[in-house]
Amino acid sequence: MPLFSQGSVCGTVALFDTDFIDETNLNRLHYSTRTDANLRRLKVDVLGEAIAGIGLPISVARIPHHVEDIEARDALKSCDVVFGCTDDHLGRNVLNRLAHFYFIPIIDLGLLIDPRSDGGYDAFDGRVTVVQPGSPCQVCRGLIKSDIMLHEGLRRKDPAVYEQRRRAGYVADAADPSPVVVTFTTEVATMAVNELFQRLNVFRGDNGAASERVRRFDEVKEPDLLPSGKSRPGCKLCNRRRYDGRGDMDPFLDTTS
Repeated sequence: MPLFSQGSVCGTVALFDTDFIDETNLNRLHYSTRTDANLRRLKVDVLGEAIAGIGLPISVARIPHHVEDIEARDALKSCDVVFGCTDDHLGRNVLNRLAHFYFIPIIDLGLLIDPRSDGGYDAFDGRVTVVQPGSPCQVCRGLIKSDIMLHEGLRRKDPAVYEQRRRAGYVADAADPSPVVVTFTTEVATMAVNELFQRLNVFRGDNGAASERVRRFDEVKEPDLLPSGKSRPGCKLCNRRRYDGRGDMDPFLDTTS
């Protein structure tokens, strides 16, 4: 689960990911090589070395764990801002709640490519969502699905049961493991960094921040859309806002609710 975060100690970057480099990553993961894929090197090691090699006066913390793992918890809570580059719903749910419990802005990225048989696209969108109290959460926006979270949890903790459910038709077919190329992922990443810059130096003006921005790549003008997501009535996270600044509790992030 690729995820980048800026640490609270000045000049520290933390990288959270359990995954290894493989061939399907080479079309979109900067600094990765076929040698890295052949050696099955950890993504955090490859990217950590690349960042260090740029020569900036920063330190890099490499954390080979999922953000929902207890081993990642302290480092995650110490971050000032998090860029969430994951495509799994389990990790996105943790970051969604982290933003409210700890007042840590989460800048979440997503890319959806849904081609049609006639050669066009039903969707070819890049999305950047800034998750923070006062804006609709990821669940209310429809970006986190409980059934997908269940299947992701089974796949990690009980692969045999997951495979049984998949064969029985309870799990949708897995997506293309190599769906996008680096031009599109890089443009979405740039959109995300610009949202951070807006909040740091207000280069778009006082009303230039967007809680969600969507770019259509299949249209000539590539216009940005600003969706007006709404909180669902009764949502504890973003409607009733029971958890704003709650901080530490057991269970962590009250993940049973």
